[in-house]
Amino acid sequence: MSRKAGSASGGKKIIILAVGFLFLSGCQYLPDLNQKINWNWTAPEDLNVIPGEEADYENISIEEHTDLYDLTGNYPEFILSDKAKQDKVNVAVKNKVDLIVNNFKDGTSEGIDNLSPELISELDFDYGLDNLDNQLTSLHFNIFNYNAGAAHGFDYFETLNYDLVKDKKLTLQDVFRADTKYLEKLSQLGNDYFSQQFEQGYFHPEGVEPRNENWVNFALTPDSIIFYFADYAVAPYSEGTQELEISRVDLKDYIMPEYQPSAEDVAVSENEAKTYEDVEYDFEFTYPANYIYEDYEMYMFLTQNPLVSIGVPPEEFSGTNLSEAQFIVGVSEEENILEICEQKQVDETAVGEEIINGLVWQVFHKAEPAAGNLYDSTLYRLVDSDVCYELALLLHSGNIGNYDPGTVTEFNREEITAKLKSILETFEISGDWE
Repeated sequence: MSRKAGSASGGKKIIILAVGFLFLSGCQYLPDLNQKINWNWTAPEDLNVIPGEEADYENISIEEHTDLYDLTGNYPEFILSDKAKQDKVNVAVKNKVDLIVNNFKDGTSEGIDNLSPELISELDFDYGLDNLDNQLTSLHFNIFNYNAGAAHGFDYFETLNYDLVKDKKLTLQDVFRADTKYLEKLSQLGNDYFSQQFEQGYFHPEGVEPRNENWVNFALTPDSIIFYFADYAVAPYSEGTQELEISRVDLKDYIMPEYQPSAEDVAVSENEAKTYEDVEYDFEFTYPANYIYEDYEMYMFLTQNPLVSIGVPPEEFSGTNLSEAQFIVGVSEEENILEICEQKQVDETAVGEEIINGLVWQVFHKAEPAAGNLYDSTLYRLVDSDVCYELALLLHSGNIGNYDPGTVTEFNREEITAKLKSILETFEISGDWE
């Protein structure tokens, strides 16, 4: 989902990009401060830029050196076929640059006493083009700011999206539909992604809470939306800045009609498989892109610690007595659970052993009737590296006799089980868990 930025420098045609690297000289001003610079530029052929009719740009560099600070930066000046729109876009870019520069100058260290003369403030910035054609200009600024006297510098982003058709600068509210809970959706996707990227305790979930200010730095690419997060926003300073790229297909129920993904992108996405990776417990599996992913919070059989579930879409069993079909993963490190992990439990039936990707799993079956419902589970358990892994194929159905005659049919157990089993067969444990 995330991707590093692409930079741009020098006068260029958009279809022939030369990527430049802005050398940051801050280390000479920051002795023993462990300064961090993590600007890794994308190769030109990987940059999300579309050739458009008469949509070009030139690089503008600025440089300023005083006794208080060093300031260097780059920004684009666009060349469009529509001169009026060109001027508006360039004014918007220049206003963004002025904001960056003025905020920095306001925070310089003129009033700080007892500073070493060579310890001065520093601002360095460059930009990446996320989209450039005759309909949409989208870019982000990577900014490094150091104020003399501080323990270290700070990396952050500013973004700009300009719709050339509407002739306006876009905000989050221009892209997302007001009648949807889009902030909650972004928060869910952010939690899902970053909780998998960092070890427990490193992810700062407050940085992706459903508040507008958490999501204002975004850039529209041809097929996705990238959200940019400054140092500290979603992780400790040592982890650097972060990016979250979300396919427009995944947001199609939340974004405005003019920013919808193409029908081709939707069709391709529905036929692709997604991969779930768990960093903490070192496992992964794949599942169809249109299946329903969620953090599972209900009772999880023996392990009592569900991590994730993947649900078969309801439309694949509509008109039947099936309520849900889930592939669920749970784990436990509790010693009392490890001792009995591969043993038959009360109300379970031992089915035998099954080898999945080189590992031998013990298989059990459990059927639990409850108030006209049946929770039918096939359970796979093993112990690996002092972890009890438990995989459940859960079929929750209603008693067919409780429905009005002719309103529903009995679900096809073999067909639905095969759908869940196809996910199970991709489950792999790397063996590197510590």
